[in-house]
Amino acid sequence: MNRVDRLFATLLALKEGRLPRASELAQEFDVSERTIYRDLRDLEALGIHTVTVHGEGYALSEGFHLPPVMLSAKEALALYLSGLLFGKRAGQNLSSDVEAALSKIGAALPPLTRETAEQLVRVLEFFPPHARFDAREPYMREILEALEHHQVLHIGYRRPTDNISIERDFEPHQLHYSASGSWYVTGYDRLRKDIRSFRLSRIQSLRASGETFEPRIMLLAPGRHIEVRVRFHPFVIAHVRERQHYTYHHDEPGGVMVYRVGELREIQSWIFGFGAHAEVLSPRELRDSLKQEAERLLQKLA
Repeated sequence: MNRVDRLFATLLALKEGRLPRASELAQEFDVSERTIYRDLRDLEALGIHTVTVHGEGYALSEGFHLPPVMLSAKEALALYLSGLLFGKRAGQNLSSDVEAALSKIGAALPPLTRETAEQLVRVLEFFPPHARFDAREPYMREILEALEHHQVLHIGYRRPTDNISIERDFEPHQLHYSASGSWYVTGYDRLRKDIRSFRLSRIQSLRASGETFEPRIMLLAPGRHIEVRVRFHPFVIAHVRERQHYTYHHDEPGGVMVYRVGELREIQSWIFGFGAHAEVLSPRELRDSLKQEAERLLQKLA
């Protein structure tokens, strides 16, 4: 923890009325007591006066208040509630940062507002129970750097449909987190000359090629996605809604659901899992591909 963060954390501890001792703060921040005494003097120099409570610890002098955060009550509540909900599903490497941010926001909220948000978060849930929003995925750092500097990536990838390894020169444009709890990078596949999405957990190798590219903004517009229309049997409609594919877009009459995918492989295996209870209405290419997959399965079972 750097000095600025430590000073702010000390100020929050004092504002919360914890009456911390110098030894407790030193242990919490992993510094010496001499450093804590120096921090308290620095706070004094900034006009933040403290007093010693006999037999307890340090406290802010009477009448001192932190300057208000420039948010309305509703804005502050929304921000705090969002952080609490996100924190429930944050991965291990993000949870400590979320907790630190929430402590800063929560300290500036009226106690009743803070309690209201904490009560709401106990009964609200947005992510699937198994999903963890974790930024510690394979090659995440390299992909973020490539996105920032428009670097062409050479990717080794394991296809989910047949487990075959492929290699691609790829222009990354977007990184997104799906409702199923997986990270995907979307961009331009130079071999296929079209938009493709790659799931990070299936990337086997990745390196920057040393080449840069001009972003293809128009290629990533929603209209470039492939629209898939599927009619589900009433028997499985409820199950489909509970385990909806992350590319779901909208419903149509008659049990038809519409999906928008970057490539058909994204959704093919998921549809196949519903067997005869799912009928692909379009595109024809996906119907044919599922038919071939079913025929291969029949041959193995014969």
